[in-house]
Amino acid sequence: MATGPVASDEQGHQTITSDREGVIRHWGREAEKVFGYTPDEAIGRKVDLIIPTVLQGRHWRGFEKAIETGRMKRPGKTLKIPAVHKDGTIIPFRGSLVLSHAADGNVDGAVATVLGRGPAWRGTAWRVVLAPLNLGQLFKRRKPVE
Repeated sequence: MATGPVASDEQGHQTITSDREGVIRHWGREAEKVFGYTPDEAIGRKVDLIIPTVLQGRHWRGFEKAIETGRMKRPGKTLKIPAVHKDGTIIPFRGSLVLSHAADGNVDGAVATVLGRGPAWRGTAWRVVLAPLNLGQLFKRRKPVE
């Protein structure tokens, strides 16, 4: 099994790297600050650790397509992405995503550069976009009735 991409020392504190299967292989200090997980808690787990449940299907479809084709829609562009903090709250994550390549040129994973939390979502459009995320989190946390 491939070990996946490795973050450079220069930007390693700002990066999350995952292998072709979406398993976290590096978890930088900035990721710990933004998402609340230590490297010991995150490394070896799938990246859906920080992806809202209602977005995981969409995430994996895009991830698998990018790994397969070697192309992304917006590589390196700074994005504001909904994510899940360790405490379960939906947070705005600011960062960029790129694919990483092995020496033979094949895609061996992905690298997210964590630029911190994004500004809070405001306005009606964002409330509409975030409503399914917030509802999904409410249902996820519900305890079964005994």
